[in-house]
Amino acid sequence: PAPEDCEYYICGPPMMLSAVQKLLEDQGVEPENIAYDDFGG
Repeated sequence: PAPEDCEYYICGPPMMLSAVQKLLEDQGVEPENIAYDDFGG
């Protein structure tokens, strides 16, 4: 499937989360399809 047709769950430190979120958004993934868990906070 295309990246924008998937849901994502990412876990990790804040800098990694920011980088992966930007990468996914640049690929056309809507923010509501990205869930995350911050291991640094």
